[in-house]
Amino acid sequence: MEQYVIKGGNPLNGEVEIGGAKNAALAILAAAIMTDETVTIENLPNVRDINVLLQAIAEIGAMVDRIDAHTVKINGSFIKDVTVDNEFIRRIRASYYLIGALLGKYKKAEVALPGGCDIGSRPIDLHIKGFRAMGAEVDIAHGLVIAEAEKLNGTHIYLDKVSVGATINIMMAASMAEGKTVIENAAKEPHVVDVANFLNSMGANIRGAGTDVIRIVGVEKLHKTEYSVIPDQIEAGTFMFAAAAAGGDVLVKDVIPKHLEATTAKLVEAGCKVEEFDDAVRIISDGKLHHTQVTTLPYPGFPTDMQPQMAVILGIAEGTSTVTESIFENRFKYVDELTRMGANIKVESNIAIINGVTRYTGARVNAPDLRAGAALVIAGLVAEGITVIDDIYFIERGYEEFDQKLRGIGAQIEKVSDEKEIQKFIDEKKEKAAFDKRRIPESYGISNGRSMVQPGMDECTRKMSGGIQSKSAQGELSRKSYSTISSEKILERSNNCKENVQRWHDENQVIVRKLNEIQPSISEILQKIMRFSDEITESYILQFAKMQIELFNLIADNFQYHLNAVTESNNQDYYNAVLNYQDFMDTIIDNLSAFGIEEITSRAGSRFDGNLHEVMDSTDFSPRLSSVKESVRTGFKYKDIIIQKERIRV
Repeated sequence: MEQYVIKGGNPLNGEVEIGGAKNAALAILAAAIMTDETVTIENLPNVRDINVLLQAIAEIGAMVDRIDAHTVKINGSFIKDVTVDNEFIRRIRASYYLIGALLGKYKKAEVALPGGCDIGSRPIDLHIKGFRAMGAEVDIAHGLVIAEAEKLNGTHIYLDKVSVGATINIMMAASMAEGKTVIENAAKEPHVVDVANFLNSMGANIRGAGTDVIRIVGVEKLHKTEYSVIPDQIEAGTFMFAAAAAGGDVLVKDVIPKHLEATTAKLVEAGCKVEEFDDAVRIISDGKLHHTQVTTLPYPGFPTDMQPQMAVILGIAEGTSTVTESIFENRFKYVDELTRMGANIKVESNIAIINGVTRYTGARVNAPDLRAGAALVIAGLVAEGITVIDDIYFIERGYEEFDQKLRGIGAQIEKVSDEKEIQKFIDEKKEKAAFDKRRIPESYGISNGRSMVQPGMDECTRKMSGGIQSKSAQGELSRKSYSTISSEKILERSNNCKENVQRWHDENQVIVRKLNEIQPSISEILQKIMRFSDEITESYILQFAKMQIELFNLIADNFQYHLNAVTESNNQDYYNAVLNYQDFMDTIIDNLSAFGIEEITSRAGSRFDGNLHEVMDSTDFSPRLSSVKESVRTGFKYKDIIIQKERIRV
């Protein structure tokens, strides 16, 4: 059984592409069998529910040609059986769409009762009411919904409760009924509109989809079409909430912002910044969230499928929030699991009262359903420590490559299949964390894998020196050395000098001021790159690089000072400063690398190159004869353009 294992604490940054809407695609696939001609459907999400439904359609005789992961051709002219029943189809909720499709085309259908997530009572009585109103006889026997009619007649149907499934199912059957059908109190969700548009593209006559009154004039037959499924608003919302919780800056692409208005409004209320573009939304969050109140409602209200994700971010927001669930009575099953991670939530009837906590803590939890599982993943992304999520097959019912997309924006998440892989992930993260804490440049006197700890060292020096090994023994070490200090020199200076710590604080302030000066320009350039990626010019990249490198050099100067100072005193502040500056420099190098800017690094003994190297502290220098003795500071280049030469000693 596969699981997600997550190391929390990383902010999310970057871009993520959203796939086709699962809830729309399932109904569209069912409707595709209503014509004897070939239908091409694009932008399908490659998720478990979709694959199960396609298998069921193929088993009753339809031609199903999977062109690629997101495109399928379906021809329903070969259907010989109207009975849909296997162990897989019983596990998905959308199986009931085959009732409306088969009843509309063949006037008969036998379909297994739907399954899906256990989020509360979801009877199909409204579906049955609509079918019976059009003249069908409907019974439930042996776990099957059995519907049959000599003919279907258009009629007037009032839905006692807004139901997406009933609206779509009745709409499909009515498309091939005789006469005019009116559905009142119809659902207005985007996927209702998408299914109506798909049916219309096949020759149906449907008007009013997206309002509470839908009018359908039945047609004798439908024809071939090519159609692309709308983006998934719930997948988009999930990544938006992930960015809000973890903090960072994420561009969610290939969406329809109009469909996300309710989600966007609540994120803004919670303290996030949201920018809308034609087909994308950008979420900027500092992770400091505010309390608010949420009530789930039919579209255009706040979607019930986003309720668990909303609860997760409110769980770490300041103050007390409430979440009222008005659609499904059993949608708070995740609360017990989230409480295991440190949440403070009390459920009273259909209301969750959430008192925000400072942080979540990693734990082993179970995904109780699709959306709750996604919400627990978000909690794991911000939790302290390791989170393991079991039963992820629920999540994979509706999210394509969920873990891969999250890794693409900076999350530490892996899909594993056994306890050994979980332990391996945990060990790797522990090793990395421990290594990052003691990460020191290679030239600190490391030699042959032996510890530098020697008698007479003070405690601070001992902390810096102990346990450091050679590359072969320890693995990856720091990117670059910026000075060479032998163990003898450390010993010589370790107890001889007391520095004014105030200097460190003063120089930190200089860095902060410089960063504040540069940041607006960097942000402006990044926005231009994000919005006009197709028109990006070399000059933008170079501007960005030069500002980042300027900051890099400033930090490197301070790194050098504190590296020297730490060898001359036992002050912990200097030691901490060295580690902080190293992290700053590594972060800048990573940022530059993301834009194609490479480091210029040279091995000792390599030939001097005037195009790449700048010689430091040399009185006896011959360009033709000299070789690199030591790298002092890394250089940078973009393609063939040298932005900063590498500083070396020869």
